[in-house]
Amino acid sequence: MAKIRMGFVTNSSSSSFIIALDKLPTSVEDVKNLLFKHGETSYPALYSNEVFSIDEVADRVWQEFKDGKSKGDDYPFNVREAMGGYWDDMPDFYNMYTKGLKFDPKEYREASNKARKDREAWIDARYKEFKQAHPGKKIVALEFSDNDGPLNASIEHGDLFNHLNAKRISHH
Repeated sequence: MAKIRMGFVTNSSSSSFIIALDKLPTSVEDVKNLLFKHGETSYPALYSNEVFSIDEVADRVWQEFKDGKSKGDDYPFNVREAMGGYWDDMPDFYNMYTKGLKFDPKEYREASNKARKDREAWIDARYKEFKQAHPGKKIVALEFSDNDGPLNASIEHGDLFNHLNAKRISHH
């Protein structure tokens, strides 16, 4: 007998938000002031009628700042690593090198290696550009997953960081 899932079924994802800040927040209150500047009192859930208080949202983002302090050389975790996901304007390097190839394991392996190297070089260039565009700023990477509940899903897929000119990078 087959099992049938009756609830909402999703394909889990996460996204990193790369943000340049003048100074790092030192409290949940700092995060709240950073994120909410127009008298907001709530933040809507994207996939339900639920509404989150700005205190809940600021606390969750603050936890991301606090929890990541020991990960890597950038704060809160390795920014370059976070940039290794999928960008809206990233070329499809794999398809670029394998399209039209007849199946030959050696040819595919060489094409895949070239695609991986070019993808890494492309990401490295975006990382350097971002750092150069924000001299003297603290570059942070915050990551949220829709697999961690409605609040995280709303942060990941919502517009919370738009006013900070954050770069969203998908890790589907």
